[in-house]
Amino acid sequence: MTHTSSAPKRRRQHSACAANGYDSVRTGRLLDPDPRLWAPEFIVLSGVPSAADVSRLAAVAADPRNAIGVVVVGDVVSAQVRMVASSEGRLWCGPLGIDVVGHRVTKETYRDALSVFDAEIRKGGDGGPTGPDAPAGGSALPIIDPDALDVTARTPVEITTLGHLSVTGRGEIDEARRDLLTELVVYLALHPDGTHPNVLSAAIWPRGVSDEVRDSALASAANWLGTTRPASPGWRSTARGAGGSTPPVSGLTGTCSGPWRTGPRPGPTRSVISSSR
Repeated sequence: MTHTSSAPKRRRQHSACAANGYDSVRTGRLLDPDPRLWAPEFIVLSGVPSAADVSRLAAVAADPRNAIGVVVVGDVVSAQVRMVASSEGRLWCGPLGIDVVGHRVTKETYRDALSVFDAEIRKGGDGGPTGPDAPAGGSALPIIDPDALDVTARTPVEITTLGHLSVTGRGEIDEARRDLLTELVVYLALHPDGTHPNVLSAAIWPRGVSDEVRDSALASAANWLGTTRPASPGWRSTARGAGGSTPPVSGLTGTCSGPWRTGPRPGPTRSVISSSR
């Protein structure tokens, strides 16, 4: 069994603890409340692993410098906490005071939910408002035919917004800032009409941030994503201070387009910051 997705975060947590003299993640959260640095990760296993794997997982989870937990479906003798799930959907754990009843989704309900997206794709609609109070004019987003897209082709900039967020740019990036810049780029990509710098600051840095730090992050993101043409960054500021992207779009607030995979067709679900064609 291998699990490497959280290794970089664990190394950052270890380094932060060592650099600041923290004996645990809990101390780090109290003295340096950075939600991105100390955010926990969970490994969820659908069955009981082997004894060797249980030992490895226990060693990782027991390290106080790791913000990590392991959830196993099944009986593990060394488990610190046990939860009991009944066939009626009730989850109970006395020591933690947990006693809840979950809402169950049947296979039929799940298929019905997927059929809504399938019907919209087949219809070819843009999904925009159609009522009498809907604003005039077309949608800010282009209408994309999913069947016309080659999801295996590489594009200058790619963003995955369903499931694990990820951004692939054309430039280099400091790994220590990847999480922050990923959140920044995804936020701007999901606001194709631009956003005011103050709104951006409140969304990405809820505890407050200086204009210099925000502008530095935007510059780093622009270098990471690349340019729309030689010496032309993909980010611009308008007279009212809102962010926008220079056409042809390949920058920070580029239009997100791409297929929603709801059927059995292979290939990852992704949104693409639209690039020069």
